[in-house]
Amino acid sequence: MRAFIKVTLVAAVLTVSSCDFLEVTPVSQITSTNFFKTAGDADAALISCYDALQAFTYSRDVMMIPDIMSDALRANSGGNFTGHEAFNPSPVQGNINQIWQFSYIAIQRTLDVLENVPAITDPALTEERKNRILGEARFIRGLTYFNLTRLFGKVPIIERATKSPNQDL
Repeated sequence: MRAFIKVTLVAAVLTVSSCDFLEVTPVSQITSTNFFKTAGDADAALISCYDALQAFTYSRDVMMIPDIMSDALRANSGGNFTGHEAFNPSPVQGNINQIWQFSYIAIQRTLDVLENVPAITDPALTEERKNRILGEARFIRGLTYFNLTRLFGKVPIIERATKSPNQDL
């Protein structure tokens, strides 16, 4: 009797595990195929551009580092800003790495907006609203490059959104 139950149980598990109805694509997951379809998607994408600029380190350090380097502010001994005060910042300093990282996150997001929003055909996305979103994305990208150049000098200019890690930049 136990052998019969075991065989039945194993057969049931094997039957259920091979069913296609278990292979469900998550409908709540945002992917490149289901985003940039509506006016709400365009607004959400623009908000994500602003989100990259509000990262604590980016928003604080982009403003403070030039003041520290100009003697308008003093750096605490041993902190992340002492290298800037001595005009000897290191790429391993947390604030340098994070400014660079969040700047290029913001740039990537603006490029996504600039490449994808013009193709949205949702009637709720009027031409005026579309132009405002594209203009704000261009401004964020320009501001980010301005701050990068002000802090680091010549920086790489990314001209199109990255779609793959193998993409030639």
